[in-house]
Amino acid sequence: MRGICIDLGTSNTAIAALGRGAALSEPSVVTIDIENSIITDAGTPSKEACGKTPENIATVKPLRGGVIADYSATEGMVKLLMKKAFKRAVFTGIDAIVTVPSNATQMERLAATEVVKNLGVNSVYVVEGAMAAAIGAGMNVATPTGSMVVDIGGGTTDAAIIALGNIATGISIKKGGEDMDAAIAAYVKRNYNVLVGDNTAERIKNDLGCAIERPEIARGKYIGRDMLSGLPKSFEINSEEVREAIEEVLADITEAVILALEKAPSELLSDVMESGIALTGGCASIYGIADLIAKKTSFKAAVIQNPIRCALRGEEKVLSDKRYRRLWNAS
Repeated sequence: MRGICIDLGTSNTAIAALGRGAALSEPSVVTIDIENSIITDAGTPSKEACGKTPENIATVKPLRGGVIADYSATEGMVKLLMKKAFKRAVFTGIDAIVTVPSNATQMERLAATEVVKNLGVNSVYVVEGAMAAAIGAGMNVATPTGSMVVDIGGGTTDAAIIALGNIATGISIKKGGEDMDAAIAAYVKRNYNVLVGDNTAERIKNDLGCAIERPEIARGKYIGRDMLSGLPKSFEINSEEVREAIEEVLADITEAVILALEKAPSELLSDVMESGIALTGGCASIYGIADLIAKKTSFKAAVIQNPIRCALRGEEKVLSDKRYRRLWNAS
């Protein structure tokens, strides 16, 4: 193993070993034994346990808005996920790379660095998620030609125009897939008098979420808790209702893209007009989101193949290519 790549996200954390491809991608959730202050599990089992745990057990999402909100829980999560992926949690003699949002503060970057350093690695490269996604999407970010990427994750959306190995102009907002989940849960509560958990709201988003009207309205049946009786209750919701529920979040995302374009020099704008806007991140897969952004900006927009893995692919390229590594200083 020559290096490890960690895409530390609000909703999911993906890990890869350099030269071996992706090893693991699981939810950024931990299970904590409250009485003994011990992290007992992380990833998929912890997410599945959300809303189902006894009083002495809690499930925690240690990242908020793309950055570390609970340092010890994040450190424990990373170690457990590394053990799942590689059967060990100490990695001496190799380099590592981790992503952060483009607007992360120095303290937030330092926290991400220290979490990875505690795995025993030699050095840590910290790369903006938008930059990693652009590299993973196949953009030649080192040239003077401007390229634009919009990375829509669980907790943040980064809209960045990149040239000469730097983010020339960018906007990062703390809006993403989890905000859509919350909006869907609020819509169901308001219109159906039913309470649904995070996992159900996310499932509705994945099944029915859309940024524009679908050719045919899709429908789905789900179960929540009736607000009046407290008993389980089945309800049906359709894709147009889900579009209405997440409309405000989508408006914030498109506004961020527009602001990034407005801040860009005219020379870079002409480059982006020619090449278009690349959409990456887990929420780039929502039906019609590229069409919505194209309509609002008058620029071409397209979703990159396998958008959720773009940042991880970019991290692998950075670690394996000296030309990219020169753009960042390892800690």
